[in-house]
Amino acid sequence: MDALLIAERRKAVSVRCILVRIDAPDGPICWTDGGIVAFDAGAGSEWYWGEHPTYGLLSSVSGVANGAGDQTTRPSLSILPRDDTAAEVLGSPLIQGSAVGIWSGAIARTTGLLVGAPKLEFTGQVDQPAVSAGQSLDMTMQLITDGALQKEANADYRQNHVAHTRAWPGEMGYANVTLAPQATRTMEWRT
Repeated sequence: MDALLIAERRKAVSVRCILVRIDAPDGPICWTDGGIVAFDAGAGSEWYWGEHPTYGLLSSVSGVANGAGDQTTRPSLSILPRDDTAAEVLGSPLIQGSAVGIWSGAIARTTGLLVGAPKLEFTGQVDQPAVSAGQSLDMTMQLITDGALQKEANADYRQNHVAHTRAWPGEMGYANVTLAPQATRTMEWRT
């Protein structure tokens, strides 16, 4: 962890914040629970919003913890979409699989800027967005780590031409494979 961030967190009073970045198909969506801050998460400095002007409010982040043993974390984001259009984008199947990063940091009370470099707490992807409508729109976005994906049944991860071209469109690597007797048996990846 960054030395400046450690010193800030050791103070009797510090303003802690969470930063969330989703690499959505239409561009990054950046939220914070600490107002509005600029942060460079490796893709250039971007504005992180308490209430995003297009997508709405990040209500809460839950389940960010270290897994123990063979456990993996499955955090979730609670979001209050700005309107129906934002809910449609955030709940779309197109956002599933988008990369997600979650950092914890601190904000200087005198300047409103981040103190040091925030600590990366989670990296993974959007697993299942779900919108619920009642008196107001709200949604829960389940997240998943690559480690958790590896523990799921691997029926879709076959070493064949269809799976290969889905991962690398236009690459015809398995189209020219001749089937020898040993190539006719099913062999799952990661076994």
